Amino acid sequence: VLLYWGYRSKIYNFYILKNAEKSNGMSYEQFILFLAYLYSFYYSMLNRNNIFLGYRLFWGILMSELAIRPITKDDIASCLAIYNYEVVNGVATLDLEPRTLPEWQEWYEAHQTSEHCIFVGLMDNLVVGYASLSPYRTKDAFKSTVELSIYIHQEYRGKGLASKLMAHILDHAKETETLHTVVSVITAGNAASTVLHERFGFTYCGLTPQVGFKHGKYQDTETYALLV
Repeated sequence: VLLYWGYRSKIYNFYILKNAEKSNGMSYEQFILFLAYLYSFYYSMLNRNNIFLGYRLFWGILMSELAIRPITKDDIASCLAIYNYEVVNGVATLDLEPRTLPEWQEWYEAHQTSEHCIFVGLMDNLVVGYASLSPYRTKDAFKSTVELSIYIHQEYRGKGLASKLMAHILDHAKETETLHTVVSVITAGNAASTVLHERFGFTYCGLTPQVGFKHGKYQDTETYALLV
């Protein structure tokens, strides 16, 4: 029944939307999210011991909306935890040692202008990700260029949150008259991040080989840029 309903009311509308933008169907991101939630729900229900957990998980995530707003001091610790998880477990950042709360308080204070800012994403009043625009270089000639960073809580990845944060912060950059270019430097091999940048119109500027050493291997970085 679930699969039939999904096919009739969601997948059908998606194909209409793809071929005719004036349709009332879902967006591409909503379509992908729907399939992911449906799969999670169906998979968890295969185990009868988790039937109620599956129900709560599916509807809890489905009904939650991502709220995006400027960061406050109360969000600093949550953003630090999200970042430090990637420091220890991933390569999205090439930091090797976790940052401290005093360091992240300085980071917060350094992002209190229209050009250099931080937006947090919340679901059920929990900070689940953030996006920031930071100085690209210290020389005055680079004032109109900022560097983009987006980090998502490890338990909320793959749900389209990065796309929503990206859209929000790029809209902000376009509305800020003093900004001209947004640069993003990502660690090579992150397919999801590559697709995200391409979808938002970033230009691929090249690869810097073996620029950092982390988790036992040299890491390459890739640079993207977008004129706003």
